[in-house]
Amino acid sequence: MGTGKAGSLLRTLSGDSLMTGTERKRSWRLANPERSREHERTRAWRRRQHGTVTLGPLGPEAFSYPSGISYQRYESQGYMWFSREKGEWLPYYSTEEIIQRRKAGIGRPASRWRQDVKRRKKRLAELKARVAELGLDLDAPFEENMKKILQEPIAAAHALQQSA
Repeated sequence: MGTGKAGSLLRTLSGDSLMTGTERKRSWRLANPERSREHERTRAWRRRQHGTVTLGPLGPEAFSYPSGISYQRYESQGYMWFSREKGEWLPYYSTEEIIQRRKAGIGRPASRWRQDVKRRKKRLAELKARVAELGLDLDAPFEENMKKILQEPIAAAHALQQSA
């Protein structure tokens, strides 16, 4: 066992050939696909949570994750590049190109939009199921549904008043 350069590329003896850290990681991912996916999901969730307020052992605190800032910039800025001449982040595409890409449903912002639409549809289906469970009509006016909901408690209250 040895290292080519101190601290940069760790090589371990695996059988007859030398294996880099990247190759070792790739082979582990292939051997453990579900654990790898779960780890990646957890890591991505933590990166997205960076900067949010969470309840810590001493009270509310800002959640911090090492690569969270750059990840959030990458997620929200969509197709930016750093200009060394100007010293700032600039859009990779022109405004017209961005509009065309969004219309065509291409890229990260469009993907986020599709994910949001899926979440909203799922939530709407859950709410419709809940309304059906309560025996209410989705197309009925609000007042009509409220009368259905309150009809039983009002009748019970009237019965109590009459018996007293």
